[in-house]
Amino acid sequence: MQIEILAIGDELLEGSVINTNAAYISSVLGKAGYTCSFQQVIGDHLHKGIAWIQAAFSRADLVFLTGGLGPTQDDLTRAMLAEIFSIEPLLYKNPAGVEPAQVYTQNGKMLIALPGVPKELYALFPGEILPKVEAFFPKEHVLSTKELCIGGKKEVDVDAYVRKLSRTYPSVKIGIYPSLGTLRLLFSTKDSADTLDAFVLAVESAYFSYVFSHKGESIQEAFHAVCREKQLTIAFAESCTGGALGAAITELPGASSYFLGSIVAYSEDMKKRYLDVSKKTLFHQGAVSIETVEEMATSLKNNSSADYVAAVSGMLGSLKEEAQSTISAGKVAICIHSPKQLFSGWIQAPKNRNSGIEYTVHFVLFSLWRLITQGKPPEFHGI
Repeated sequence: MQIEILAIGDELLEGSVINTNAAYISSVLGKAGYTCSFQQVIGDHLHKGIAWIQAAFSRADLVFLTGGLGPTQDDLTRAMLAEIFSIEPLLYKNPAGVEPAQVYTQNGKMLIALPGVPKELYALFPGEILPKVEAFFPKEHVLSTKELCIGGKKEVDVDAYVRKLSRTYPSVKIGIYPSLGTLRLLFSTKDSADTLDAFVLAVESAYFSYVFSHKGESIQEAFHAVCREKQLTIAFAESCTGGALGAAITELPGASSYFLGSIVAYSEDMKKRYLDVSKKTLFHQGAVSIETVEEMATSLKNNSSADYVAAVSGMLGSLKEEAQSTISAGKVAICIHSPKQLFSGWIQAPKNRNSGIEYTVHFVLFSLWRLITQGKPPEFHGI
């Protein structure tokens, strides 16, 4: 069975709007056991659009169109479909908007035109559209899927392991999707669910203490959940991350139940005044040093009721700043103070400022999650 998705809109081609609809449709279809074969973006051109839609419908069994159903002059999808089909579509009410979805069936094929506004598409798709697809195209083989989210491991190392493992389980399809400091692994098979279970169990066994989610959670969400479950309290002392650690936590509702706060001490004066970093340490070791973050973490631990404290200070600046410093770009000192022990070390984050901040946040949250749930110390990797 071939499935195609056509997203319609000049704004998508121009890059002013990101095509999230295609990703959403493919994801929902995949979880339901259907695989998208082809995606494309086309502009708001009546005659060209007609040709593109006809070509897709000639190739595929199921075609999804998104966008162009509205009332404005550049919404041409209804006009295109009226030229292509001589039959009236079935209409499905849009619970989040005005324009209904349109469904055409012809010669054992189906074409579904959906609104382009994401919230309207999301409101329509699971409850109205997906059941129609499943009724029209019964699945011959159920696609079993599972996922794992891993922190603290390099993509190249995990990829080498799962590639070797796939020789034993050739029917399992593997996808590895990296972000800064974490990996999302997707596994699927049309073989028996037992095959997939055995494959995923082998991966879990190899990376047991690094798997923080089985359902696509971010490391922020996994950390949030364990802190709430165990009724812990957390505080941060931040320098180079500039409050990003605290921001990552407070994005999630319910963070107030465990997050006490974050002190952003960017300057040396702030480190001395509010985190009791000594003048001697700053003069001899520097603001970016193991000794400094240990003093930051110890001060905050002693002056708060936090069960766990993390302190960070690093060089996430420009090459010009690096030239004036003995610390290389991307080098970050981190200290984690647990109820019983203090851990400190260096990491090498990406040299790009924004990427370096995000990587550092993910490293700290994953290290805390792993320490809390597995009792494993942070795995620092800088010199």
